[in-house]
Amino acid sequence: MDSSRNLCRTSCSSDVDCDNGGTCDSNKVCSCKKGTSGDFCDIIEGCNELKCPEDISECVLDEKSGRGACKCKDINKVYLNGKCVACRSDGDCKNKGTCGSDNLCSCKKGTSGDQCQTIAGCDELKCNATVSRCQFNETAEKGMCQCYDKKRQYVNNTCEECQCGRGTCSFKDGQKHCVCEKTFVFKQSTGKCEKCDCGKGEEECSFDDENNKKCRCHEGYKLFKDTQCVGVFSGTKTRTHDSTEPTMAQNLTPCPLPALVMFIKMNRF
Repeated sequence: MDSSRNLCRTSCSSDVDCDNGGTCDSNKVCSCKKGTSGDFCDIIEGCNELKCPEDISECVLDEKSGRGACKCKDINKVYLNGKCVACRSDGDCKNKGTCGSDNLCSCKKGTSGDQCQTIAGCDELKCNATVSRCQFNETAEKGMCQCYDKKRQYVNNTCEECQCGRGTCSFKDGQKHCVCEKTFVFKQSTGKCEKCDCGKGEEECSFDDENNKKCRCHEGYKLFKDTQCVGVFSGTKTRTHDSTEPTMAQNLTPCPLPALVMFIKMNRF
C-alpha cells in the first residue's frame, strides 16, 4: 500500500524490476529515485513537456537535475535543440577531438567517427579486455593497449608491473619512465636503474643530466678513461715519470776499459 496515494502498488521481486535506478525494498515495492514515480519507477518528471522526437531520441532521467532529458538513440550523438548532433562542446568529442561551430567533431589523426570514437589499429591489436583497453596514443597516432592499472605495462597480452630497480617507475604513452635514486642511472640495456661505480678509489660517483658518469677519486688515485679511479703509487709516496728525471741507468758511471780488464784478471779462479 502506498500511504501517500492510498493505492495498492504492484510488488517487485528484485532491483531488476525497478526502472531508472530504483531499488526493490524489504516490503517488495520499488523505492524510486528523485524525479521518477510509478509502481516500477517508470514515470519520469518533465518528459511530457519535452516532447523528445521519438524517431531519434528518448526521454531519460537526468539524475543531477532530477528531471527528464532527451537522449539520442545513436550513442555517438548528443541532443541539441530538437536534433541529434555530434557535439555541443569539446567534451563531447573523444580522444582529444574538438567541437566546431557546426556541431561537428574535428578529430585527431588516427581517430574517426562522429565523435572521434574510432581509434586506428585497435581491431588488429585485440587487447586483452580483462586487464586492458585500447587507447589512443597521440604521439604514435594509433591505438595502444593500456592496462587498467596504470602502474603496469601491457606486454605479451598481459600486464606487467613497472620496475626500475632503485628508482620511481611510471608509464606514459606506453613507454616506461624511470626516475633513479641519487648515484643510480637508468641503463637501457637492463631497463633498470644501475649503481654508479668509479672503482676502488672512488670518493664520489654521480651522473649529470645526460647520464654521463662523473667520478671524484681519493688522494693517490687518478681517473682512467674518465670512468674509473685507479692507483698511481705504491707505498706512501707518489712517483711520476718525468722525462727530465735521471733514471737508474743514467746515474751509473762507466768504468775505464783498462781498469775493467785488470778487475777480470784478479778475479779469475
